[in-house]
Amino acid sequence: LEDPDFIYELNSDCPGLLLIINNEHFYTEYRDEYIAQLSNFALKLDNRTGSEVDKDRLNAIFLDLGFKVRVETNKTHELMLEILKDTVKTFQYSSLFVAILSHGDQGVIYGSNSIAIQITEIQKIICDRQLSGIPKVLLLQSCQGNNCQRVPKTTDLLTFRATILGYSAVRHRKKGTWFIQAFCNAVERYPKEDILEICTKVIAEVSKKKWGACMVPQVETTFTKRLYL
Repeated sequence: LEDPDFIYELNSDCPGLLLIINNEHFYTEYRDEYIAQLSNFALKLDNRTGSEVDKDRLNAIFLDLGFKVRVETNKTHELMLEILKDTVKTFQYSSLFVAILSHGDQGVIYGSNSIAIQITEIQKIICDRQLSGIPKVLLLQSCQGNNCQRVPKTTDLLTFRATILGYSAVRHRKKGTWFIQAFCNAVERYPKEDILEICTKVIAEVSKKKWGACMVPQVETTFTKRLYL
């Protein structure tokens, strides 16, 4: 038996909150104060057909686990930040999962208005002092660059990216993304494993897939205890 001092204690009635920000449809920002922040390589990002499948799967899995789920759809970069800040300000659970499903590039993720947010800024918001000691998991389903792979900070934060920096992430228009679907599969199949072991199994499953290229997710953690769902 593990020492309970090294396990995050979750409320059995409601173990946590899952916030899903699902950006599927995009447009080109037109407001003068933000135009300068538009990406140099794309004035408008393509729609992410199939993202709804990932959103629905995450929603169902975490509801079954007893989590409270909040879903936000097609949010601009500033609304994403406001939602994150509001979530932290009103937080009253024993764990926080944030799943952001969107386009991305190295170190950034995009709002529905095609403007990028630094991932470090998101991490800083959810690692507010108010959530000190509470396990926080950030799931990032986005590209982290345009290349295709050819071969397979703060405490209490686990960031799980669909792919390593510099590379693109695979999304099926009807079946959803490799990363989110594999994560949901692992949560269902291994209910007694801690979150790090689940992440390891996701990396193993996704890295075996082939579709002209392959994809390897990446986990970063400053967890001080084990987290069981």
